[in-house]
Amino acid sequence: MTSNSYLEKQAFCGQQIKEAVPDNLHLSVVIPCYKEPELIQTLESLSQCYPTKNKTEVIVVINYSEKETEEIKQYNQETEKEARVWIRSNNSSHIDFHIICAYDLPYKTAGVGLARKIGMDEAVRRFDKTRKNDGIIICLDADCLIEENYLTEVENHFLLNPLSPSCHLAFKHRTDDPKLSIENRTAICIYELYLRWYTLNLQHAGHPYAFQTIGSCMAVRSSAYQKQGGMNKRKAGEDFYFLQKIFPLGNFTELNSTCVYPSARGSDRVPFGTGAFINQHEGDDMLNYKSFNPLLFDELKLFIENLELSYGNKTFSNIKLYPTLSAFFASIQFESKFKEAIQHSSNYTNFSKRFFSNFNGLLVLQYLHFGQKDGIKDQSLIKSSQQLLEQIDIEPVKKEKNLLNLLKTYRNIQRLYIV
Repeated sequence: MTSNSYLEKQAFCGQQIKEAVPDNLHLSVVIPCYKEPELIQTLESLSQCYPTKNKTEVIVVINYSEKETEEIKQYNQETEKEARVWIRSNNSSHIDFHIICAYDLPYKTAGVGLARKIGMDEAVRRFDKTRKNDGIIICLDADCLIEENYLTEVENHFLLNPLSPSCHLAFKHRTDDPKLSIENRTAICIYELYLRWYTLNLQHAGHPYAFQTIGSCMAVRSSAYQKQGGMNKRKAGEDFYFLQKIFPLGNFTELNSTCVYPSARGSDRVPFGTGAFINQHEGDDMLNYKSFNPLLFDELKLFIENLELSYGNKTFSNIKLYPTLSAFFASIQFESKFKEAIQHSSNYTNFSKRFFSNFNGLLVLQYLHFGQKDGIKDQSLIKSSQQLLEQIDIEPVKKEKNLLNLLKTYRNIQRLYIV
């Protein structure tokens, strides 16, 4: 068998799973697991999925760092034992479950990014042995539930979209969990509303990378994963940074015919994200939660609408129409990137691809934070969410305190909204 340059140069470690690789392996679900009380529920949810046409494997990466407390080490080792007992009774003809024990990882890099990387690299290695470079790597978290058609819909989606290198799956946090306090339920609704409002703002502004970036809801072809250098080792936000590398490949898709249901509870496992947000805002009046001022997205929309004119004029056109964005560009000397994109593009389509590979989701987020520091005051998220619905001609929820109805509106429209 020919060597794999990605695995040779960029894999974190060598082969982890000793079992033979099925010839018809097509899907690999990778689950990082650190201090997770709900892992067995997630595995049960996977085991109840409809059978796929080809073989599916689930790779659980139980992990902790070399400097972890003995209490956490013991917790994870007990999780491993429970998972192995469960697996012995639940492998089937269409799905196999595997455990990787990534214990005592280097403290500097240990975390969810490295755990995902170990699992995803192992998926690449197993696909490579079957010479199926387009095997599908699915990312899930150990506190998620899924619909019964989860695996079959992912399988069908990539068969029906042969040019798509990657996709993001629909999601809904489990806001109906009876164990949630009223405060936590409100916080998770606000958090999910923010995620959806933010992405819909980017779509409305015309940014080509306006997709969710939730780690438990993404899937990628092994070939695309390798081409873009694999998963990073970030302790949090690894999903966001990973997808910023994938989006420029083009043909990114959204899969809305199934759904992932992440946990809605607080967590201290990562420094930011869902669980951290719940913990950080415990006791806050979340109905008055504020976020980026919509004026910043208005500037972004106007700039993108004028981008083709800017390309034709070889300079930023009507720069005074977006003072905060132009000040941000000046602060990072972005005009050189703009000119470089023009010099290496024979037409606007090519220019646009080059331009947005630089002005990606990370730079947009930096611009929004720049606007905050520049004096553009944050606004009530609920108010901003209602205003955006009015802008795109969707009936807003009038009662601000009926947060769940507002969230449900966003859940529904984001399956239908097309820029």
